[in-house]
Amino acid sequence: MQADLSQFKLSKAQLLEVRKRFIEGAGLGNYPSCIYFNNKPKPGEYIVIELGGSNLRAGRVTLSSSNPVIGKIISGNVPCTKDICSPKEFYNQIIDQIEPVLDNIPIGFTFSFVTLINEAADGKLLYWTKGIKVPKLVGKYIGAEFIKILHSRGYSVPRIVLLNDTVATFLSGINHDPVASLVVGTGMNLAVVGEDQQVINCEAGNLKVKDLSVWTEIDEELDKISPEPGINSFEKLVSGKYLPLIYNKITNEKIANSKQLAMKMLKGDKLAKLLFTRSAQLIGAILSTTLEMNPQGQTLQVQNKIITEGAIFWEVPGYKDIVSSTVLNLSGQSMNFIKIDNPGLVGAAIAVGLTDSPNTVLTHE
Repeated sequence: MQADLSQFKLSKAQLLEVRKRFIEGAGLGNYPSCIYFNNKPKPGEYIVIELGGSNLRAGRVTLSSSNPVIGKIISGNVPCTKDICSPKEFYNQIIDQIEPVLDNIPIGFTFSFVTLINEAADGKLLYWTKGIKVPKLVGKYIGAEFIKILHSRGYSVPRIVLLNDTVATFLSGINHDPVASLVVGTGMNLAVVGEDQQVINCEAGNLKVKDLSVWTEIDEELDKISPEPGINSFEKLVSGKYLPLIYNKITNEKIANSKQLAMKMLKGDKLAKLLFTRSAQLIGAILSTTLEMNPQGQTLQVQNKIITEGAIFWEVPGYKDIVSSTVLNLSGQSMNFIKIDNPGLVGAAIAVGLTDSPNTVLTHE
């Protein structure tokens, strides 16, 4: 396929257009996490689970007055990406893989999908992304359904605290007093500080950009054939799941992942470099707003510490520098990006330690 590569080169005017759209909040969820970090987390040992678009991990984390201690980590396969599953099949596939770390203690569950969190720290699934096929879980409380299956298998887990991966990333670095957290990997998202020191999940990947000039005809073609057309349009411009698809659409190659795309860039491939550069500039455009206000319009102190997670951000050569220079160009401010080991697991444990919810089986609304 022939393509004009100049369409992937972004001007400052285009980046300001995206920045303005983010401040307006078009398409953003701005979902409360119902997790507040104005107190210290309760010490204890907690089971932690992390489910994303490309990984399932679990382990145990012990919180004390010093740094969190992570025990053995188990890695598994993401369930139900090939065939449609029932909720029972979905949860059983998870349990079968993480059973060596299970016990009758509270669970922190970092769940990288769009949920509406209630005050009991459980989340109602609004829709699936990343190709997971469990339609009968949509509209259900993820933690409550999970506990039902755990109880049926003989476990008496007292409660599950559900949180988004970007919220977990934020919590993992709360000792650094961050202003936001950022995830740029298979997907992308941003979390900021809300009222009363509550973490707010922006669901930034769903920022509406299809009517802006940064959205190309190629982006539109790929969106139409994606598993979730019209959803997460911003994520489809910047994330590790979609960048190889754009490259393949133009070149007719079969790049499998962002790591292979980065290797192409290192060998001098102009298109690969343009795609990563566009991604980094767009991330910088929305990130530049967090130094002035969060998406709910509340003024923040300029602390410019961003807890950051994701292979695209940390492993693609030059990506972080482009994000930093874009933020500086658009806002006149610099940022301090901080990396925490295993943020999804550490943040899940901290979330349990910060909450005191009842058994989530009782939290249906």
